[in-house]
Amino acid sequence: SNSVGPQGCQALCQALRGCPVLRSLDLSGNPLGRPGGLAVVELLKAAPGLEELQLADAELDIDVLVAVAAALLQCGSRLRLCDLENPRIQTLQEEHTVHLGRMLRVNTHLSEVRLGKHRMRDEGVRQLVSFLVENKTLRVLDLRCNELGADGARHLGTLLRDDCQLSLLNLSGNRIGEKQNVAGARALAEALQ
Repeated sequence: SNSVGPQGCQALCQALRGCPVLRSLDLSGNPLGRPGGLAVVELLKAAPGLEELQLADAELDIDVLVAVAAALLQCGSRLRLCDLENPRIQTLQEEHTVHLGRMLRVNTHLSEVRLGKHRMRDEGVRQLVSFLVENKTLRVLDLRCNELGADGARHLGTLLRDDCQLSLLNLSGNRIGEKQNVAGARALAEALQ
């Protein structure tokens, strides 16, 4: 962290817009908030050569997550890594999973997505999986430290069973086996056989 706040991020993104060789941007751990996050979205639209975007722990809100998904859906980005871990999500509706899922359904460049600490529950994973079954380029999906239970694990089992190309699925820190429920773990194990 460099303590780059919203105004600093806006200035940085404005300066980087004319940089055709920018390949990686890591602003993780900085308090960007909504204004800084939206400035990064504008940079993302103007920097088609960007391959890695890391915004973990950057105090992003749901509007920024939706804007990132929309930008990646519309701008033809070559982004391979997108780290949006630990945003500031205040809603229980999980609407961001629909937007991220729609983008991932058609995105052919992203190979690694980090969505840890998104407060994602079983229904959010169901929505995400419904789109991910069509994605054949994603190799790493990090869903650590969410609120996934046995039903979420069953949905992910469907993804793993349906010709999924994932080589790493991080589910650490979830609730898959909570209360001695083995159904989720069983669904994942059966999908991998």
